[in-house]
Amino acid sequence: MAIAQLYVKDTGVWLKDLEYVWVPAKVLSPPEDGFLVVEREDKPGQEIKLPFSDPPPIQNPDILVGQNDLTTLSYLHEPAGQSCPSFRLASYYRVMSLL
Repeated sequence: MAIAQLYVKDTGVWLKDLEYVWVPAKVLSPPEDGFLVVEREDKPGQEIKLPFSDPPPIQNPDILVGQNDLTTLSYLHEPAGQSCPSFRLASYYRVMSLL
């Protein structure tokens, strides 16, 4: 399977960010002419055209978000490793605020 086949419409990816290090985004159109068009989840409507020579890391499926064992992740890379503890910590604080 060619790597370009993984980047279909609505595939979740991670984009580098100066403030947050990694931010989630969605693929708007598959790679064409060497470019991938994505949209950051925190800035809807803003299309970003990225060169596909260095494709962004793919997000793990929602069912794997917050896993304790990182070896169970489909895609193990820096943003996945950082988002799992952040998700668990945010979930913990949401539960604690309800008590």
